[in-house]
Amino acid sequence: MPSRPLETVKLGTHLVRSTGDRWIRSPFVRILPTVPLHELFEEAWARGHGTR
Repeated sequence: MPSRPLETVKLGTHLVRSTGDRWIRSPFVRILPTVPLHELFEEAWARGHGTR
């Protein structure tokens, strides 16, 4: 399977971490958000507007 691009800003919110080589670890089989999407958008909005 070819490598898929991943936005590094999403690593923390999806609880993904690098294993040091080309692999990553995630709490799920696929890379999924660990909180509801509306919370991710709220956090991103606050981060983009300097309120957090």
